[in-house]
Amino acid sequence: TNGTVPTVNSSTSAVPTVPKVFFSEYIEGSSYNKSVEIYNGESTTINLSDYTIKLYSNGSATATTTLELPASSTLESGGVYVIYHSSSSIDIKSKGDLTSGVVNFNGNDAVELIYNGLSIDVIGVIGSNPGTAWDVATTTNATKDHTLVRKLSVTSGNTDWSSSAGTTVANSEWIVLGVDQFNNLGVFGTAWVGTTSNSWTTSSNWDVQIPDATVNVLLKQSASNYPTISSAANCNNLIAESGVSIVGIDYLTVSGTSTVERFISAYTGDSDGYHFLSSPVSF
Repeated sequence: TNGTVPTVNSSTSAVPTVPKVFFSEYIEGSSYNKSVEIYNGESTTINLSDYTIKLYSNGSATATTTLELPASSTLESGGVYVIYHSSSSIDIKSKGDLTSGVVNFNGNDAVELIYNGLSIDVIGVIGSNPGTAWDVATTTNATKDHTLVRKLSVTSGNTDWSSSAGTTVANSEWIVLGVDQFNNLGVFGTAWVGTTSNSWTTSSNWDVQIPDATVNVLLKQSASNYPTISSAANCNNLIAESGVSIVGIDYLTVSGTSTVERFISAYTGDSDGYHFLSSPVSF
């Protein structure tokens, strides 16, 4: 009021860097089939001791169970870490990394992922009880008796559950699968289930989508059919369970440790008796 411009002192603090680490799968199935999967979308290995998971039961605003991930554990870029109930089925246990009561949820319990004290992802609404469970996309009570798989387009966590859950299949960050569907557990990608046929390019043979060069693939031993590739096919990392076979590959580029066999038809007296032989794998 006296015409003097006041001096303003201000201080700023660095905005915390939020890592591209988030829940990639949530399983609330029959009995004790319960699990959450964490995905590392960073370009480097992370130290899991920086991360904590909290469970908020029955609408509690304060955590009822807290899990600080072990200091000795790391998670490589593109890898997943699976926390599961100790009484889960063998299909979950075989993919699991750590057992904990933090996954003892029943559909109406919120689960939070925390990085060095900062909330970075959440399933459900902390401090709110939806009754039976929360809806996801267009599925009623989807957080109970369902498996939720994060869409491959998601690149970071989301602490706003309403936007994460979405109101339609298109705007939800999640794909809702039926009870006790564990095909995708152990990889942030798409799993071959072979429901319809052995065609690599048939969408119903995959639990999420037909893979492209950016998508990780898990080939399940329990698949109804194993894939036959008759034309060019792409994926990022290919993880095959023991006993899985892929038919029809003439050329395969492999990174990592794999066992590859090439089968050549026997001589039958015709032109098939002559072959040019080479390693089936390019390293």
